[in-house]
Amino acid sequence: MGGCPVPASGGLLWGLKKRDTEDEEIVIDENEKQVRYERGTRHWRPTQPGPDCMSFYKRYNGQGYNKYDHYQSMDECCSDSKFPLCMAACTATTSTTSTPTTPTTPTTPTTASTCTVESTTYNNGDTIGTGKCLIQKCTGGTVQYTNTCPTGWDKVTVDGKDKCFKYGPTQGDWSTAKTYCEGEGGSLAVITSAAEETAIKTYLKGQTDFSKAWLGGYAEADGTKLKPFEWKSGSMQGLDLTKIYTDWCGEEPEDTSDEQCLGIDDPTKTSGVTGTEYCWSNRKCKQKRNALCEICDDCGTPE
Repeated sequence: MGGCPVPASGGLLWGLKKRDTEDEEIVIDENEKQVRYERGTRHWRPTQPGPDCMSFYKRYNGQGYNKYDHYQSMDECCSDSKFPLCMAACTATTSTTSTPTTPTTPTTPTTASTCTVESTTYNNGDTIGTGKCLIQKCTGGTVQYTNTCPTGWDKVTVDGKDKCFKYGPTQGDWSTAKTYCEGEGGSLAVITSAAEETAIKTYLKGQTDFSKAWLGGYAEADGTKLKPFEWKSGSMQGLDLTKIYTDWCGEEPEDTSDEQCLGIDDPTKTSGVTGTEYCWSNRKCKQKRNALCEICDDCGTPE
């Protein structure tokens, strides 16, 4: 048991002689599972002759039960046979098992590139068909529809939605204008909001010969007066236009039974109309005006 350091003063010395230490004991604590050394009051005298190795043994406690439950240290001759009592430092180690990671290959989302309509396959971006108001296209693997204007019609954007109008090239009475628009696949224009009115005014200002045009409003005669004006064309046909939107000029409408047809005027160019902005007036249906036609006003997108 050599090799242990010698304390500077007091304490326990391994491998050297110890005398008269009858109160020094080695106590085994069963609860804490450790060996404890308890030192008495006697002093070690290293120059005293005698045995020079230290041992310990069970000591009788003078009681009947568990009478050998203490351990007494003593010095012995080093040549005596004893079991060794060894002490070693314990070091706790923690092992960590790491799981190797497998690199993953990023995936790129795929987008369907074809559409099949009946027995025909179309690539992404192909036009499948063009109707009067809609274009049918293959987009991202699905058939989608976008609004369009037929050839010869002008696109006018109203509240973010594209509408299609045409300004008739010649002047005629209200019935002739109505027939002209229907022959072009549309109807006399219907105006249902201030936003639409503003968009149409901008469109008409781009027509170099515009002064007045027919709209799709008409009032039945009621004796010498007029019944309320109604829209007689498009998706609003049969509805009282005064309950939807109006933009009358000055003192219009004139409540006389022979002025049954609705038009839009540029007051600076139309005699008998007051104001500075384009506005509505009711006139005799035989008056000559250009037709203002619209198309696709009731076209929806197929499901």
